Amino acid sequence: MPRIPLLLLVTAFTGSGLHADPVSLVAGDALACFSTIDGKGAMTAVGVTDQPFSTAIHIKTEGVPDNANPWDIRPRCYNTLATRQNDVVAVTFWMRTIHAPGDKGLATFVVERANSPFTKSITFTASAGSDWTKVEVPFTMAEAYVANGYNLSFWVTYPNQEIEIGGFRIIDYGPGVPFSTLGLTTWPYAEHAANAPWRTAAAQRIEKYRKGDVAVVVKDDNGTPIAGAEVHLKMKRHAFGFGTAVSGDAMLRTNTDGQNYREALKKLFNKVVTENSLKWPFFESWGRAQDDAMLPWFAANGLSQVRGHNVIWPGLSNLPPDVQSMLKAQPVDQAALRSRISSHVAQVMSYAAGRVTEWDVLNEPYTNIDVQKVLGDAEMAVWFQQARAADPSVKLYINDYSILESGGYDLAHINGYYRIIENILANGGPIDGIGLQSHFNANLTAPSRVLELLDKFATFGKDLQVTEFDVNLDDEQIQADYTNDFMTVCFSHPAMKGFMIWGFWEGAHWLPRAAMVRKNWTTKPSYDVWNDLIYKQWWTDVTGVTGKDGVFRTRGFLGDYDVEIKANGITRVLPLMVNSNIQPSYLISGQAIAGKIAPNGIVSAANFRSGAVAPGEIVVIYGTGFGGTGFGSPAISVSTYGTDGQLPKSIGDVRVLFDRVAAPMVYSLNGQVSAIVPYQVTGTTQVEVEYQGLATPSVSVNVAAAAPGIFLCGNKPNTPVVVNQSARGSISCNDGFIAPGPGSIVTFFVTGEGVVTPAIADGQLPTKSVFPAPVQPWRLSFGGVTAPPCAATFIGLVYSGVTQVNACVPAGVPPGAAASIVLEVGSASSAH
Repeated sequence: MPRIPLLLLVTAFTGSGLHADPVSLVAGDALACFSTIDGKGAMTAVGVTDQPFSTAIHIKTEGVPDNANPWDIRPRCYNTLATRQNDVVAVTFWMRTIHAPGDKGLATFVVERANSPFTKSITFTASAGSDWTKVEVPFTMAEAYVANGYNLSFWVTYPNQEIEIGGFRIIDYGPGVPFSTLGLTTWPYAEHAANAPWRTAAAQRIEKYRKGDVAVVVKDDNGTPIAGAEVHLKMKRHAFGFGTAVSGDAMLRTNTDGQNYREALKKLFNKVVTENSLKWPFFESWGRAQDDAMLPWFAANGLSQVRGHNVIWPGLSNLPPDVQSMLKAQPVDQAALRSRISSHVAQVMSYAAGRVTEWDVLNEPYTNIDVQKVLGDAEMAVWFQQARAADPSVKLYINDYSILESGGYDLAHINGYYRIIENILANGGPIDGIGLQSHFNANLTAPSRVLELLDKFATFGKDLQVTEFDVNLDDEQIQADYTNDFMTVCFSHPAMKGFMIWGFWEGAHWLPRAAMVRKNWTTKPSYDVWNDLIYKQWWTDVTGVTGKDGVFRTRGFLGDYDVEIKANGITRVLPLMVNSNIQPSYLISGQAIAGKIAPNGIVSAANFRSGAVAPGEIVVIYGTGFGGTGFGSPAISVSTYGTDGQLPKSIGDVRVLFDRVAAPMVYSLNGQVSAIVPYQVTGTTQVEVEYQGLATPSVSVNVAAAAPGIFLCGNKPNTPVVVNQSARGSISCNDGFIAPGPGSIVTFFVTGEGVVTPAIADGQLPTKSVFPAPVQPWRLSFGGVTAPPCAATFIGLVYSGVTQVNACVPAGVPPGAAASIVLEVGSASSAH
């Protein structure tokens, strides 16, 4: 047998491009390869001490316009060696910031083909402060390249920054090498550690925002509470939407894969989004036939939360052929284009009405701008207005990418998306929600940076939603770890309403290696993460027994439940929806009788007079009933301000409702409760008192612009609580001291002054620097003598529902004599 040279054996088994040992993809000094810089940036070489490298490049940028491309300023290396598709490569460099806005410099490392279509193997944005920061970036080559067939660059198109980069190297390890074996110390992402501080804060937010108090009230047929009843609270479905994009091709298959796909949809998700079938070009060709089958199937199988994706994707290649032709015409017939778009909005939304709960009205408007170039940016608001007219019941979303991705530092895209939303809202576009696509590669964003960005977009006061999540990595464990951490930080944010993955099965996924279920239906670690978080850690299944009051109390994640109750030998299963993290959710089993508000039982908390109520007024409500359990809580429950300066809207199992809106509570006690009238009430308002989830019949009460009442002494009717100089600043009921005379400063307290300015939220504690005053003009008199303004004159809200008045006693009031105090606000008087 002839001997075969070793070189030929290696070539035969591995192919000519495989590296037996790791090799650099740049000949010689890799950093020196970055010898020139594109665009309006300055670059010089500098020496470095006390680091594992001795030289660095110093890069300075100035005067970067808002519309600059990310690649406009970039040092580039062209002297690259040949490599193969799917080779595993690791880049290492150090970076520090000399000067930058916010003291954080940015640089995006890119490996891309040297010519069209400029395919990129990695786009990784790194950030650093003033200290040298090590950056490690693993990736796989997207294509095979000959020498010099691709280039390396740092995109640094960020305004007014000076950064330095040193210690650069790029090593090719060949194919099939796990990232975890590369010895990287800073990858996969900051805050990956199990003891990272963000985890505790996220858990606390989840407890606060994603769970609610639950009270199961068990009574017998006579309304008597049953102690010791067994209660089992079993969750059925999250209120929060955990969903996936659905491939119509996969779902409608009649083979085993189709059956597995449909079963997985029912098992893993409570929300879905159509992946392609409702997109404009497809809906008008093959998509509608798929939708005719899919949408009814969703409804029949408990998937009631359905996203429509999307109404308009305004890039040329994403539009129907005839619309593309319209845009290519010279000149463009704008009227015809508008008519075509308007017709499509009405058609697709009318088709899906009642079967879709939310719509991506506008998709990727930052980069897809072909229609806006013709019709103008203001047209985007028109599309939302047309969508609202076509289906008033559905929630309308805008959707875009590279907001949470790219390390969280694609600032041009982030800020551009923010401005687009601002402009649409300013032009009257009814945006209900903001979609945040989340397609990740090796550039994994730190959880604290994700939280910063969620906070930024939450300032719009709109719903937020992760709309298209996946992690496209070969390393399945890192894929799972980031899925866990990203889901956790997103679920913890109060503005978040849903988390959608963009497919789950490798056999129907736009990025197959990002799927959490393999093509043969075996599962990956990310599948276990999904199930553990949603159906174990964030799932409620608890048992207990009722106390002496017949009530079992617990906390549960918001969602739908079955509650099994065993009492007196009888088992009942009742449904319960836990839908609030602010007030308890109640379930009553057995006989319960609603109480009643007493006739003329709604009075001012200041002077206990009945009649019209005013916005912002503290009222006391008297009543009886609730099957002998009392009109309010058996023992007094008194509200306190929370850490957010807000009074609760439920205490002692009691709520007060004005037109079905819960009011801030002051106290609750058997037979009487006290609350603050919401500022928004007008005309007449329907008042109810709710105890343990059961409400009284409503009572109609007139609403006045103002109904001022001065707080009186509890043991001296018609005697106000005042503070004056002779009392040496102590609160008194005008007894045992010399009465104030003309010129004396008097302080007293009122409620019912009506709407205030600046406006303040119901039940909000005023700040120490701003004390809202009545909107209407006010006047004060002592013994019929008007009190003119003086240096001490003041009127302002000092507590929720409590306004303080400081005034000088006017001349003409007899000293030592009893004198009535009357406050007039608008046409209303405290003397009524």
